[in-house]
Amino acid sequence: MLRLLQGASSPMSVDALAEAIDLHVNTTREHLDCLIGAGLVSRHPEIRCTRGRPRMLYSAVERVDEEAASNRVREEMARILVAGYGQATASPTVAAEHAGFAWGDRLSSEAEDSAGLSPTRRSAGAGDAPSSLAQLSALEARLDALGFEPETDPETLEVHMHRCPFYELAQESPEVVCSVLLGVSRGVLAHVGGPLTAAQLDAFVGPRHCVLHLSKISDEAPDRALRVAAPARH
Repeated sequence: MLRLLQGASSPMSVDALAEAIDLHVNTTREHLDCLIGAGLVSRHPEIRCTRGRPRMLYSAVERVDEEAASNRVREEMARILVAGYGQATASPTVAAEHAGFAWGDRLSSEAEDSAGLSPTRRSAGAGDAPSSLAQLSALEARLDALGFEPETDPETLEVHMHRCPFYELAQESPEVVCSVLLGVSRGVLAHVGGPLTAAQLDAFVGPRHCVLHLSKISDEAPDRALRVAAPARH
């Protein structure tokens, strides 16, 4: 939904968005409320000359300088990797996941602060009980801000990421780098609160394509949370 608004030439109504992404209008409106709460979408009434209540129109908030944002993301990943270099640890991947979890939690707090959300309006964005919908919207927003170009399927609970800002690093040390991403996803979902967690990450299922599988916290965890195929080198 966010990518649709970012590519739109003009603001869109909730009905037009619902039709474009094949969701119920009420579900679409809930997604929009989450994106507004994250500071990624703005809402304003339609300017019209006829009588009657104007429609609400939605548009994506203009992004900050993408090159600067990308540099900050790479710097944070480098900081995480350097912080763990040379330290004695039973499992580098577990340490990387823990660092990623803290990063995801921090990203969520920073996004809420930037949007001016008070503590009582956090999570669902409007004071509602945390829901899987709020979690999905927040996760997609955070991954998009990091540059992963995510595409979320709320039915299968899969997040397809079509770009990796750490691709070169991941080619050299996929288990560690991808564990950071798994941790980031879990940190974002936990920060919002709700029934979902990141259960498994399938890395390199295609050129620069990874798939994050979500599940309910009560579900049985998979045997392996991280599955890494041989990265394609270009």
